[in-house]
Amino acid sequence: MVILDDEEALGFLFSYKKLFGAKEPTTTDKQNEWKETSIDRTRRLFYVTCSRAEKKFMNMY
Repeated sequence: MVILDDEEALGFLFSYKKLFGAKEPTTTDKQNEWKETSIDRTRRLFYVTCSRAEKKFMNMY
């Protein structure tokens, strides 16, 4: 299970709302097009949490 909670991330390191389009990217996100943004970090975190959960589930059977 992956729990998506922006408040736990304190709103600046990760943002699931921005990743899934529930919140507009900030001006800083748009200006840092070629630098790492909170959306990039969130995308990687989401991938890791989902892929690890899948691997663990598959090893159970």
